[in-house]
Amino acid sequence: MKNTTRTFVAALWLAACCAYAQPPAEALFRSIENGDFAEFSRLVDTGIDLSTKNKLGETPLYVAAEKGELEMAKLLIASPTARACCTRPP
Repeated sequence: MKNTTRTFVAALWLAACCAYAQPPAEALFRSIENGDFAEFSRLVDTGIDLSTKNKLGETPLYVAAEKGELEMAKLLIASPTARACCTRPP
């Protein structure tokens, strides 16, 4: 029993040391992919750059629309940051 506990603690420690922080843009796209509106909304509220693009060059609005995430797309369109990055210069 004692060895099992030590092994578990060692494995947990190793996992914690190997874990890395996920960049905010990656977390935003992941929340869209997973359909996690709560996480998505939280990230948008933090003021994340909504003009960011994923590895395929797609914007969060494009990915949300492509995945059929209507509420996420509406939130992006309503966001002042998204409006600023989606308007064309005069």
